Amino acid sequence: MCTRRQILVGLLFTPLAVAISGCADGRAPVGSGRSADGDSGQVAESEEQVEFVGTFPEALAEARQAEKPLLVFFSTPECIYCRQMLERTFRDHQIVRLAEKFVCVRIEAAEDPQTCEDFHVEAYPTVQFITSDGAPLNRVLGKKEPETFAAQMQAALQGTPMRTVYHRDSVRR
Repeated sequence: MCTRRQILVGLLFTPLAVAISGCADGRAPVGSGRSADGDSGQVAESEEQVEFVGTFPEALAEARQAEKPLLVFFSTPECIYCRQMLERTFRDHQIVRLAEKFVCVRIEAAEDPQTCEDFHVEAYPTVQFITSDGAPLNRVLGKKEPETFAAQMQAALQGTPMRTVYHRDSVRR
C-alpha cells in the first residue's frame, strides 16, 4: 500500500531509478518483460477489463438509477500497487463478471483530491464499496489478488451498510 509520503519520495527518486535501470536510453531493465528489440516478452493480458464510469458524481447518479452498489477505486499514477491491480486484478475474468453488479469508478488522487479527502483516503490503492444510497459498505486497503478481491466484492454485495460518519479529523462508527 502506498502512502502519500511514499508517493512523494517515489516522485523524487523515480528519475534516478529510470536512469540507472536503462529506461532513459530506450534499453529495457532486466526483468521488464521487453526484449532488446522492443517486443513484449510478457504473456498477453486479458482483453476484458472492469469498466470505470467518469466521475464520482456520475457514478453515484448511475448507481442510484440502476440500484447497484458502487466500487470506488482510489489510486495514483505513481503507485505500483495501483498499476498492478489495474493490470491484473481488474482484468481477471471473475472480477470483470462481478464488477457488472457494481457501478465502478476510478478516482485519481491528483485529479480529485476532494473526493479522497471526503472518504479519508490516505493510502493507495484503496477500494471503498458504497450502497446506491451513498452509505459506506466495506473498505479494502492495499493491493489484492483476484481471488481475494472477488471474495471482498461478494461480501460487499451481501453486506449491510456500515454506520460510518466521516468527519474531517476522525471516523466514527
